Amino acid sequence: MLGIALTYQGKLEEALFYFEQIANGRLTRFEEPFYATSYAYLLSRLGRLSEAQQVIRNSPRRRWTKKHEVWANAFLAARPRPEPPPITGMKPRRRLLH
Repeated sequence: MLGIALTYQGKLEEALFYFEQIANGRLTRFEEPFYATSYAYLLSRLGRLSEAQQVIRNSPRRRWTKKHEVWANAFLAARPRPEPPPITGMKPRRRLLH
């Protein structure tokens, strides 16, 4: 969650640190789409578009909401300055993004 918040505040290098601390295999099915789309968005803002697209391609989309799927498809179409990914639907959970 902290990485997502910092990304939206424009603190990109700080956000990157938090995203890189997360082990993908430990994400819940709820966390994964928010992590993947937000991390990809952050990487694109840092000028690392090819890495960002790889994050989306390697993410298991069967867990994604329709909004995340639409965002990811537009992102992979190589739009140079994507809109931020959707964060609606985030509710308090027992454990969220470690």
